[in-house]
Amino acid sequence: MLTESAPLLHYQFIEQTIQPGQSVSLKCAAVGNPVPTLTWLLNGLPVQRSDRVLVGEQPGARGRVVGHVNITSSRVQDGGAYRCIASSSAGKVGHTANLNIYGEPTARHTASLTAVAGEALELYCPVAGYPLQSFLWTKDGVTLTGTEDNIRLGPGGTLTLKSARKPADSGLYSCSASVRQERSASAAVQVDVLTAPRIALVSTSDGGVEAGDRVTLTCTVSKGDSPLTIMWYRDGIPLPSHGSRTDDITIVSLNAYNSVLGVERVGPRHGGRYSCRASNAAGTDVLAYSLVVNGTCQLLQMSGHGGGGGGGGTKVKDIDSFSSVLTLGPLTLDHVGRYSCRASNSAATVEAGADLTVNGKVVLMLHDRRDRQD
Repeated sequence: MLTESAPLLHYQFIEQTIQPGQSVSLKCAAVGNPVPTLTWLLNGLPVQRSDRVLVGEQPGARGRVVGHVNITSSRVQDGGAYRCIASSSAGKVGHTANLNIYGEPTARHTASLTAVAGEALELYCPVAGYPLQSFLWTKDGVTLTGTEDNIRLGPGGTLTLKSARKPADSGLYSCSASVRQERSASAAVQVDVLTAPRIALVSTSDGGVEAGDRVTLTCTVSKGDSPLTIMWYRDGIPLPSHGSRTDDITIVSLNAYNSVLGVERVGPRHGGRYSCRASNAAGTDVLAYSLVVNGTCQLLQMSGHGGGGGGGGTKVKDIDSFSSVLTLGPLTLDHVGRYSCRASNSAATVEAGADLTVNGKVVLMLHDRRDRQD
Protein backbone atom coordinates (compact mmCIF):
# COMPACT_ATOMS: atom_id res chain seq x y z
CA MET A 1 0.00 0.00 0.00
CA LEU A 2 1.34 3.44 -0.92
CA THR A 3 1.36 6.06 1.81
CA GLU A 4 0.91 9.79 1.38
CA SER A 5 4.03 11.75 0.51
CA ALA A 6 4.39 15.53 0.35
CA PRO A 7 5.04 17.07 -3.09
CA LEU A 8 8.66 17.35 -4.19
CA LEU A 9 9.92 19.47 -7.09
CA HIS A 10 12.41 17.47 -9.15
CA TYR A 11 12.73 19.98 -12.02
CA GLN A 12 12.71 23.77 -11.70
CA PHE A 13 12.97 26.58 -14.25
CA ILE A 14 15.83 29.07 -13.95
CA GLU A 15 16.08 32.86 -14.24
CA GLN A 16 16.22 34.05 -17.85
CA THR A 17 16.75 37.40 -19.57
CA ILE A 18 15.34 37.88 -23.08
CA GLN A 19 14.42 40.53 -25.63
CA PRO A 20 10.78 41.43 -26.37
CA GLY A 21 9.34 39.27 -29.15
CA GLN A 22 11.27 36.15 -28.18
CA SER A 23 9.50 32.97 -27.14
CA VAL A 24 10.21 31.27 -23.84
CA SER A 25 9.08 28.16 -21.95
CA LEU A 26 9.11 27.73 -18.17
CA LYS A 27 8.93 24.15 -16.92
CA CYS A 28 8.20 22.73 -13.49
CA ALA A 29 7.93 19.04 -12.53
CA ALA A 30 6.78 17.52 -9.24
CA VAL A 31 6.13 14.13 -7.68
CA GLY A 32 4.03 13.05 -4.71
CA ASN A 33 1.14 10.93 -3.49
CA PRO A 34 -1.53 11.94 -4.22
CA VAL A 35 -0.39 13.44 -7.53
CA PRO A 36 0.19 17.18 -6.92
CA THR A 37 -1.68 19.98 -8.66
CA LEU A 38 0.47 22.74 -10.16
CA THR A 39 -0.38 26.44 -9.85
CA TRP A 40 1.47 29.25 -11.64
CA LEU A 41 1.79 32.82 -10.33
CA LEU A 42 3.30 35.98 -11.80
CA ASN A 43 4.24 38.55 -9.17
CA GLY A 44 1.94 36.81 -6.69
CA LEU A 45 -1.12 36.69 -8.98
CA PRO A 46 -2.39 33.82 -11.18
CA VAL A 47 -0.80 33.77 -14.64
CA GLN A 48 -3.31 35.11 -17.15
CA ARG A 49 -3.83 32.80 -20.11
CA SER A 50 -4.11 34.21 -23.63
CA ASP A 51 -3.43 33.23 -27.22
CA ARG A 52 0.24 34.05 -26.49
CA VAL A 53 0.47 32.61 -22.97
CA LEU A 54 -0.34 28.92 -22.60
CA VAL A 55 -0.42 27.21 -19.20
CA GLY A 56 -0.76 23.45 -18.90
CA GLU A 57 0.26 20.29 -17.13
CA GLN A 58 0.59 16.62 -17.99
CA PRO A 59 0.46 13.75 -15.49
CA GLY A 60 3.18 11.13 -15.66
CA ALA A 61 3.84 7.76 -14.07
CA ARG A 62 4.28 7.09 -10.35
CA GLY A 63 2.77 10.29 -9.02
CA ARG A 64 4.65 12.65 -11.34
CA VAL A 65 3.27 15.75 -13.05
CA VAL A 66 4.94 18.18 -15.45
CA GLY A 67 3.70 21.75 -15.91
CA HIS A 68 4.69 24.58 -18.20
CA VAL A 69 4.11 28.21 -19.13
CA ASN A 70 4.79 28.80 -22.83
CA ILE A 71 5.02 32.43 -24.00
CA THR A 72 5.23 33.40 -27.67
CA SER A 73 5.98 36.92 -28.96
CA SER A 74 6.84 38.02 -25.43
CA ARG A 75 6.08 41.52 -24.21
CA VAL A 76 7.58 43.61 -21.43
CA GLN A 77 4.49 42.97 -19.29
CA ASP A 78 5.19 39.21 -19.42
CA GLY A 79 8.32 39.70 -17.31
CA GLY A 80 8.44 39.34 -13.54
CA ALA A 81 8.73 36.79 -10.75
CA TYR A 82 7.18 33.47 -11.81
CA ARG A 83 6.30 30.93 -9.13
CA CYS A 84 5.34 27.28 -9.56
CA ILE A 85 3.46 25.73 -6.61
CA ALA A 86 2.90 21.97 -6.28
CA SER A 87 0.18 21.16 -3.75
CA SER A 88 -1.88 18.21 -2.54
CA SER A 89 -3.56 17.05 0.64
CA ALA A 90 -0.11 15.91 1.83
CA GLY A 91 1.56 19.33 1.61
CA LYS A 92 2.81 22.14 -0.61
CA VAL A 93 6.12 23.26 -2.11
CA GLY A 94 7.05 26.10 -4.47
CA HIS A 95 9.84 27.62 -6.56
CA THR A 96 10.32 31.22 -7.80
CA ALA A 97 12.60 32.65 -10.49
CA ASN A 98 12.56 35.85 -12.55
CA LEU A 99 11.86 36.19 -16.24
CA ASN A 100 13.54 39.46 -17.25
CA ILE A 101 12.36 41.10 -20.47
CA TYR A 102 14.21 44.21 -21.63
CA GLY A 103 12.05 47.30 -21.89
CA GLU A 104 11.11 50.70 -20.51
CA PRO A 105 9.10 50.93 -17.26
CA THR A 106 5.47 50.01 -17.99
CA ALA A 107 2.56 50.05 -15.54
CA ARG A 108 0.76 46.74 -15.07
CA HIS A 109 -2.98 46.26 -14.76
CA THR A 110 -3.60 45.56 -11.07
CA ALA A 111 -6.48 44.04 -9.13
CA SER A 112 -7.35 44.39 -5.46
CA LEU A 113 -5.54 42.05 -3.09
CA THR A 114 -6.80 40.48 0.12
CA ALA A 115 -4.48 40.12 3.09
CA VAL A 116 -5.38 37.71 5.89
CA ALA A 117 -5.24 39.38 9.29
CA GLY A 118 -2.22 38.15 11.24
CA GLU A 119 -0.46 36.68 8.19
CA ALA A 120 2.31 38.03 5.97
CA LEU A 121 1.64 39.48 2.52
CA GLU A 122 4.26 40.17 -0.14
CA LEU A 123 3.57 42.87 -2.74
CA TYR A 124 5.46 43.17 -6.01
CA CYS A 125 5.93 46.58 -7.59
CA PRO A 126 3.22 46.63 -10.32
CA VAL A 127 5.63 48.03 -12.92
CA ALA A 128 7.17 45.90 -15.68
CA GLY A 129 10.48 46.55 -17.44
CA TYR A 130 14.14 45.60 -17.24
CA PRO A 131 16.45 46.65 -15.82
CA LEU A 132 14.66 48.72 -13.17
CA GLN A 133 17.04 50.64 -10.95
CA SER A 134 15.00 52.34 -8.22
CA PHE A 135 11.64 51.91 -6.50
CA LEU A 136 9.50 54.18 -4.35
CA TRP A 137 6.48 52.95 -2.37
CA THR A 138 3.70 55.04 -0.86
CA LYS A 139 0.59 54.10 1.12
CA ASP A 140 -2.39 56.40 0.81
CA GLY A 141 0.00 59.07 -0.45
CA VAL A 142 2.54 58.73 2.40
CA THR A 143 6.07 57.62 1.45
CA LEU A 144 7.21 54.31 2.96
CA THR A 145 10.86 54.01 4.00
CA GLY A 146 11.03 50.45 5.32
CA THR A 147 11.62 51.66 8.88
CA GLU A 148 7.95 51.15 9.76
CA ASP A 149 7.27 48.43 12.35
CA ASN A 150 5.23 46.18 10.08
CA ILE A 151 6.81 46.83 6.66
CA ARG A 152 9.91 45.41 5.01
CA LEU A 153 11.18 46.70 1.65
CA GLY A 154 13.10 44.03 -0.25
CA PRO A 155 15.15 43.65 -3.42
CA GLY A 156 13.44 43.98 -6.79
CA GLY A 157 10.84 46.39 -5.47
CA THR A 158 9.03 44.00 -3.12
CA LEU A 159 7.12 45.18 -0.06
CA THR A 160 6.18 42.76 2.73
CA LEU A 161 3.57 43.26 5.41
CA LYS A 162 5.06 41.16 8.22
CA SER A 163 1.73 40.56 9.95
CA ALA A 164 -1.25 42.23 8.31
CA ARG A 165 -3.24 44.39 10.71
CA LYS A 166 -6.86 45.38 10.41
CA PRO A 167 -7.61 48.12 9.52
CA ALA A 168 -4.19 49.79 9.83
CA ASP A 169 -2.61 48.02 6.84
CA SER A 170 -5.60 48.32 4.49
CA GLY A 171 -5.19 51.01 1.86
CA LEU A 172 -3.87 51.99 -1.56
CA TYR A 173 -0.23 51.02 -2.11
CA SER A 174 1.52 52.76 -5.01
CA CYS A 175 4.94 51.94 -6.47
CA SER A 176 7.03 54.06 -8.83
CA ALA A 177 9.92 52.40 -10.69
CA SER A 178 12.53 53.92 -12.97
CA VAL A 179 15.37 52.93 -15.29
CA ARG A 180 16.85 56.37 -15.19
CA GLN A 181 15.52 59.44 -13.48
CA GLU A 182 13.86 60.67 -16.66
CA ARG A 183 12.11 57.35 -17.42
CA SER A 184 9.69 55.99 -14.83
CA ALA A 185 6.21 54.53 -14.41
CA SER A 186 3.93 54.00 -11.44
CA ALA A 187 0.90 51.89 -10.57
CA ALA A 188 -1.15 51.19 -7.46
CA VAL A 189 -2.88 48.22 -5.84
CA GLN A 190 -5.65 48.27 -3.24
CA VAL A 191 -5.05 45.99 -0.24
CA ASP A 192 -7.91 44.95 2.05
CA VAL A 193 -7.10 43.17 5.31
CA LEU A 194 -9.81 40.66 6.23
CA THR A 195 -10.34 38.09 8.98
CA ALA A 196 -10.70 34.50 7.76
CA PRO A 197 -13.75 32.50 8.93
CA ARG A 198 -13.77 30.30 12.03
CA ILE A 199 -16.59 27.82 12.62
CA ALA A 200 -18.20 26.41 15.74
CA LEU A 201 -20.43 23.37 15.06
CA VAL A 202 -23.09 22.44 17.62
CA SER A 203 -25.09 19.19 17.56
CA THR A 204 -28.16 18.04 19.46
CA SER A 205 -26.72 14.51 19.57
CA ASP A 206 -23.41 13.13 20.74
CA GLY A 207 -22.21 10.92 17.89
CA GLY A 208 -24.71 8.03 17.88
CA VAL A 209 -28.47 8.39 17.49
CA GLU A 210 -31.35 5.96 17.28
CA ALA A 211 -33.40 5.51 14.14
CA GLY A 212 -36.39 7.85 14.29
CA ASP A 213 -34.62 10.52 16.36
CA ARG A 214 -34.40 14.17 15.37
CA VAL A 215 -30.98 15.66 14.69
CA THR A 216 -30.00 19.32 14.43
CA LEU A 217 -26.57 20.63 13.43
CA THR A 218 -25.90 24.34 13.84
CA CYS A 219 -22.99 25.92 11.98
CA THR A 220 -21.97 29.23 13.55
CA VAL A 221 -19.25 31.38 12.02
CA SER A 222 -17.77 32.85 15.19
CA LYS A 223 -15.37 35.18 13.36
CA GLY A 224 -14.71 36.29 9.80
CA ASP A 225 -15.54 39.26 7.60
CA SER A 226 -18.53 39.49 5.29
CA PRO A 227 -19.55 38.55 2.71
CA LEU A 228 -19.54 34.92 3.84
CA THR A 229 -20.59 31.80 1.97
CA ILE A 230 -21.80 28.84 4.05
CA MET A 231 -22.20 25.40 2.45
CA TRP A 232 -23.14 21.96 3.82
CA TYR A 233 -21.71 18.66 2.57
CA ARG A 234 -22.50 15.01 3.25
CA ASP A 235 -19.63 12.59 2.59
CA GLY A 236 -17.97 15.29 0.49
CA ILE A 237 -21.02 15.89 -1.73
CA PRO A 238 -22.63 19.37 -1.61
CA LEU A 239 -26.13 19.49 -0.16
CA PRO A 240 -28.80 21.76 -1.70
CA SER A 241 -28.77 25.44 -0.83
CA HIS A 242 -30.49 27.08 2.11
CA GLY A 243 -34.25 26.93 2.31
CA SER A 244 -34.35 23.53 0.58
CA ARG A 245 -35.48 20.09 1.72
CA THR A 246 -33.99 16.91 0.28
CA ASP A 247 -34.13 13.34 1.63
CA ASP A 248 -35.78 14.67 4.83
CA ILE A 249 -32.79 17.00 5.34
CA THR A 250 -33.68 20.66 5.78
CA ILE A 251 -31.16 23.52 5.63
CA VAL A 252 -32.17 26.93 6.96
CA SER A 253 -30.11 30.13 7.07
CA LEU A 254 -30.80 32.05 10.29
CA ASN A 255 -28.62 35.01 9.28
CA ALA A 256 -25.30 35.71 7.55
CA TYR A 257 -23.36 33.83 10.26
CA ASN A 258 -25.60 30.91 11.27
CA SER A 259 -26.90 27.95 9.28
CA VAL A 260 -28.93 25.01 10.61
CA LEU A 261 -29.16 21.50 9.16
CA GLY A 262 -31.99 19.37 10.51
CA VAL A 263 -33.22 15.81 10.02
CA GLU A 264 -36.81 15.34 11.19
CA ARG A 265 -36.66 11.54 11.38
CA VAL A 266 -33.26 9.86 11.17
CA GLY A 267 -32.96 6.65 9.18
CA PRO A 268 -30.08 4.41 8.08
CA ARG A 269 -29.61 6.45 4.89
CA HIS A 270 -28.79 9.57 6.93
CA GLY A 271 -25.62 8.17 8.45
CA GLY A 272 -22.37 9.71 7.25
CA ARG A 273 -19.96 12.58 7.65
CA TYR A 274 -21.54 16.03 7.56
CA SER A 275 -19.37 19.10 7.17
CA CYS A 276 -19.99 22.83 7.15
CA ARG A 277 -17.73 25.03 5.02
CA ALA A 278 -17.54 28.80 5.50
CA SER A 279 -15.49 30.96 3.15
CA ASN A 280 -14.75 34.58 2.35
CA ALA A 281 -12.07 36.39 0.38
CA ALA A 282 -9.54 35.72 3.17
CA GLY A 283 -9.92 31.96 3.45
CA THR A 284 -12.03 28.91 4.25
CA ASP A 285 -12.80 26.94 7.40
CA VAL A 286 -14.38 23.48 7.54
CA LEU A 287 -15.79 21.61 10.53
CA ALA A 288 -17.15 18.07 10.27
CA TYR A 289 -19.48 15.84 12.31
CA SER A 290 -19.91 12.07 11.94
CA LEU A 291 -23.51 10.93 12.31
CA VAL A 292 -23.82 7.27 13.32
CA VAL A 293 -27.32 5.78 13.28
CA ASN A 294 -27.39 2.90 15.78
CA GLY A 295 -28.46 -0.42 14.32
CA THR A 296 -26.98 0.32 10.90
CA CYS A 297 -23.69 -0.56 9.26
CA GLN A 298 -21.63 2.24 7.79
CA LEU A 299 -18.44 2.54 5.78
CA LEU A 300 -16.03 4.25 8.19
CA GLN A 301 -12.82 4.81 6.30
CA MET A 302 -11.08 4.06 3.03
CA SER A 303 -7.47 4.82 2.31
CA GLY A 304 -5.10 3.76 -0.40
CA HIS A 305 -3.18 4.57 -3.56
CA GLY A 306 -3.91 7.95 -5.12
CA GLY A 307 -5.04 9.61 -1.90
CA GLY A 308 -7.68 7.08 -0.87
CA GLY A 309 -11.39 7.48 -1.16
CA GLY A 310 -11.86 3.98 -2.55
CA GLY A 311 -11.55 4.97 -6.21
CA GLY A 312 -14.28 4.89 -8.83
CA GLY A 313 -17.15 2.41 -8.81
CA THR A 314 -17.54 2.42 -5.01
CA LYS A 315 -21.15 2.02 -3.83
CA VAL A 316 -22.71 1.54 -0.39
CA LYS A 317 -26.29 0.29 -0.24
CA ASP A 318 -28.42 -0.24 2.88
CA ILE A 319 -30.56 -3.35 2.36
CA ASP A 320 -32.53 -2.81 5.57
CA SER A 321 -31.86 -1.70 9.15
CA PHE A 322 -29.63 -4.75 9.67
CA SER A 323 -27.72 -5.16 6.41
CA SER A 324 -25.43 -2.98 4.31
CA VAL A 325 -23.45 -3.92 1.20
CA LEU A 326 -20.26 -2.31 -0.11
CA THR A 327 -19.61 -2.89 -3.81
CA LEU A 328 -16.28 -2.18 -5.54
CA GLY A 329 -15.46 -2.47 -9.18
CA PRO A 330 -13.93 -2.62 -11.59
CA LEU A 331 -10.97 -2.94 -9.23
CA THR A 332 -7.90 -0.74 -9.68
CA LEU A 333 -4.97 0.25 -7.47
CA ASP A 334 -7.10 3.16 -6.25
CA HIS A 335 -9.17 0.64 -4.27
CA VAL A 336 -6.23 -0.55 -2.16
CA GLY A 337 -6.80 0.20 1.52
CA ARG A 338 -8.62 -0.78 4.69
CA TYR A 339 -12.40 -0.88 4.80
CA SER A 340 -14.35 -0.96 8.07
CA CYS A 341 -18.00 -1.51 8.93
CA ARG A 342 -19.45 -0.72 12.35
CA ALA A 343 -22.82 -1.83 13.71
CA SER A 344 -24.01 -0.47 17.03
CA ASN A 345 -26.96 -0.11 19.33
CA SER A 346 -27.38 0.89 22.96
CA ALA A 347 -26.00 -2.48 24.16
CA ALA A 348 -22.84 -2.95 22.12
CA THR A 349 -20.71 -1.96 19.16
CA VAL A 350 -19.26 -4.45 16.66
CA GLU A 351 -16.70 -3.51 14.05
CA ALA A 352 -15.25 -5.61 11.22
CA GLY A 353 -12.40 -4.54 8.97
CA ALA A 354 -10.97 -5.75 5.69
CA ASP A 355 -7.57 -4.96 4.13
CA LEU A 356 -7.93 -4.96 0.35
CA THR A 357 -4.81 -5.54 -1.76
CA VAL A 358 -4.97 -5.35 -5.56
CA ASN A 359 -2.06 -7.10 -7.26
CA GLY A 360 -3.53 -9.25 -9.97
CA LYS A 361 -5.60 -10.94 -7.30
CA VAL A 362 -7.84 -9.61 -4.56
CA VAL A 363 -6.93 -10.59 -1.01
CA LEU A 364 -9.25 -9.79 1.90
CA MET A 365 -7.98 -10.09 5.48
CA LEU A 366 -10.80 -9.74 8.01
CA HIS A 367 -10.41 -8.55 11.58
CA ASP A 368 -13.19 -8.36 14.16
CA ARG A 369 -13.22 -6.08 17.17
CA ARG A 370 -16.04 -5.99 19.71
CA ASP A 371 -16.40 -3.16 22.21
CA ARG A 372 -19.16 -4.02 24.65
CA GLN A 373 -20.60 -1.53 27.07
CA ASP A 374 -21.24 -2.39 30.69
